[in-house]
Amino acid sequence: PVLMWRSDEKVTIPIRPGEDATYKVERLPAGQYSIGNYFTGKSAPLVTFSLSEGESKTVDIDTSALSQMKKTSLIVQVIGENGVPLIGAEAWLQDDAGEIEPLRGIGKEQFFVAEPGEYTLHTVYPGYKEATKKVRLEAGDITAARLRNSTVLIRLKKR
Repeated sequence: PVLMWRSDEKVTIPIRPGEDATYKVERLPAGQYSIGNYFTGKSAPLVTFSLSEGESKTVDIDTSALSQMKKTSLIVQVIGENGVPLIGAEAWLQDDAGEIEPLRGIGKEQFFVAEPGEYTLHTVYPGYKEATKKVRLEAGDITAARLRNSTVLIRLKKR
């Protein structure tokens, strides 16, 4: 899936190819736009362009680079002791280079994109003890993130 967003983030549009394999979006407000993969979002735009008021533009998008990215993904689900999802739980990855925030929350999940490697996953939620877990992110095709077993379930305990 391909996503287009305006730099001020007031416009975000998932776009899909038509029957002729082209993407078409009409009547966009003026602004600076980027197009990228839904999973990688702003971390790896495929193309960026400006659009003036009333302007029409054709932009070439080469999605083949997505399967060559040296990035991988992780989906984190945080639950309480009773197994109920803790909506709004915070999660982040940490390694020697620093912290990595999730790209987006998808309902009950946090979605991360990072370089393959070893990380410490941190999770917190009010009224619960912070939990950490070592995770290893393996290299893979970022566009197939949901097809792989890339979900970690974290159970937090009450204080």
